[in-house]
Amino acid sequence: MDNITKVSVYEEPFPLAVIKGGLSKIDMQMYLRELHLLNDNMLDGRDSNREVLEDGTPIKRNKGIFLDTVYTEPHFSDILEISNRRLGEYLSLVHEEAKDSNWFFKYLNTCSVKTTLAYYEEGDYYKAHKDLALLTAITWVYEEPKRFKGGDLIFPDHDLTVEVDNNTTVIFPGCIPHQVSEVSMLDSKDKGKGLGRYAMVQFGNVDNA
Repeated sequence: MDNITKVSVYEEPFPLAVIKGGLSKIDMQMYLRELHLLNDNMLDGRDSNREVLEDGTPIKRNKGIFLDTVYTEPHFSDILEISNRRLGEYLSLVHEEAKDSNWFFKYLNTCSVKTTLAYYEEGDYYKAHKDLALLTAITWVYEEPKRFKGGDLIFPDHDLTVEVDNNTTVIFPGCIPHQVSEVSMLDSKDKGKGLGRYAMVQFGNVDNA
């Protein structure tokens, strides 16, 4: 993949891969076009997760949609077609980069993937949580120039933050607690226009073969 700019694989404090520049310019255009079409149909994040913190605060505030329930076949969605193909390519690159130094990525072999889209803008967040999937892959996409701040991926148990960056994918075990820092728009006129932080999240079940 000529458009990949950097693949970084870490073993400590837990298996983590960061792929920058994985989507081509055409991929990005197709993603953003579909994201904007889907934005108005996204549900309040609290409808998909009603968990609350001890003080009654919802564990998350954002908008989201499960792509696998929207499309009967992946080929109806540019995002699903591209993302499913890219994830396989990413895992091959990560496997090569990790070689024998990282047990998690050494044995990864994706067998099924579910995909959700999440959108964050003014005041949106996701408090610390775990995913049920063995593998979580998050790809960030947003309109340039960047019109928001926040939205970083935080691993609170390990005091580790991965700053949100356009066209970047982060892959890690879903059982590792993670959260999204609160997002705020840089200009109030950009609110409600789909100019915030999009995250395409792929939840994978894997074979350790």
